Amino acid sequence: MRMAERDSGAMPWEASRRQVSRQERPQSTSRRVLELASTVLFPPLPEARTVIESATRDRIAGKGQVSKEQGFKVSEVNGKGNGRSNRKSSSEDASARYNSAMSAPAIATVERPRLMSLDVFRGFNILLMIVVNCCGPGSFTQLQHSAWNGWTLTDLVFPFFLFITGVSLTYSFASRRGAVNPTSANNRQIWGTKRFGDARWQLLPHIVRRAATIFALGLLINAFPHYHLATWRIPGVLQRIALCYLAGSVLYLWSGTRTRWTVIAGLLVGYWILMRYVPVPGFGIPTVNIPLLDPDRNLAAWLDRRLMMGHLYEKVRDPEGLLSTLPAIATLLFGIAAGEWVRALRDDAGRLLRRLMGMGVACFVAGELWGLSFPINKKLWTSSYVLLTAGLAMITLAACYWLMDVKKVRGPWTVIPLVFGTNCIFAYAFSEFVATSLVVAKIHLGGQLMSYKDAFSSFTFDLLPGTEWSELGYAIFYAALCWAFTWLLYRRRIFLKV
Repeated sequence: MRMAERDSGAMPWEASRRQVSRQERPQSTSRRVLELASTVLFPPLPEARTVIESATRDRIAGKGQVSKEQGFKVSEVNGKGNGRSNRKSSSEDASARYNSAMSAPAIATVERPRLMSLDVFRGFNILLMIVVNCCGPGSFTQLQHSAWNGWTLTDLVFPFFLFITGVSLTYSFASRRGAVNPTSANNRQIWGTKRFGDARWQLLPHIVRRAATIFALGLLINAFPHYHLATWRIPGVLQRIALCYLAGSVLYLWSGTRTRWTVIAGLLVGYWILMRYVPVPGFGIPTVNIPLLDPDRNLAAWLDRRLMMGHLYEKVRDPEGLLSTLPAIATLLFGIAAGEWVRALRDDAGRLLRRLMGMGVACFVAGELWGLSFPINKKLWTSSYVLLTAGLAMITLAACYWLMDVKKVRGPWTVIPLVFGTNCIFAYAFSEFVATSLVVAKIHLGGQLMSYKDAFSSFTFDLLPGTEWSELGYAIFYAALCWAFTWLLYRRRIFLKV
């Protein structure tokens, strides 16, 4: 039965409790048994339960009153008198104490507010990801990855998603562990207690299982639709997300803030030392025998060939290779840091925005300066690239937070990113599977064998002036198609999680 259909909006345990209190019992022992049974069947909130048990003990002991700090008024019960009147009075008092406890605020209530700015940020990022993945080599420069050093708008998509994953991770584990806002005066006294949520070791199987599922889904996307073991690409986008999620989750649960900042610095500086000073077997020392970050003669490419030759995206190297995953973990840790700031300073929007913007600008400038000696490179995920993209991600999150959570900007347009943002894994997997199918599947048209994508574009978007606009038109159309299918889930409140 719905709550709105109950009398006066009463909760089931309140109604049952009132019914029990109205019944007359010839003996006090049976009354206490029934009261205990109703409490077991319909348990109150933790604070209410504590105060009621205290009141019951006082009543049994004959004290007849409860501290005013607990907010209850209990009639004196001393066993004097006889007949029905005393039994009825004590029963009504017990009912009043219970109802008062249920209406009292429980300090142990865990707030789990939805950060709309994060959903919007994630949704727009997924939308841009689908668009740039559909754009071919003839599209606009900003809709293509940088050929090697440097960066474009497209090069921000993947690190932004890792950053968002880090922010979301703090909210996910806070809800699983029953944590509340440590800055709230009402919640400070229960911060870190063990009686709410899961312990860290209990979350570890969930973390490993989720990382393995994401990694496996990435493998399925890579080899679709042929699945040849000899050429099955092992690294990939979801695979890197899975590894970063696994490492970031363990660090978040088993280390403090200072340790995580130390790890970020160690990963960025350590990766720079490896790529700059460690000799590449068979080629020599970077900047001495070979150019720094040479496409094929760098330590990351050499390691990928040694471990996964024949299973790489670019045959002799992979943009999501093993060694370059180390600085990618730092990108996710930057997201964790931002998530902690949002959770801790959400009640002080001005201070939160200043911190996000200040750190964002500082990281961006530091990345650009470091890029002068250690070039910004997405395919190698250089340390300068990590700082630059983390800074831009913080600035973008601050802008979304100011618009969506401070100014409360709303409109019909918000459903566009929210649909993608609340079902991001499905949207990405669906877009990859369908896009590959449209390219692999062939059709005879005009005496030629061509893919369904080319056949459809030949009499629609190819009519637009210029290859750039043709590619962009098809990409927008395909993104709208993916959005429509994802919206069907959103409309039915189906949110697929892994």
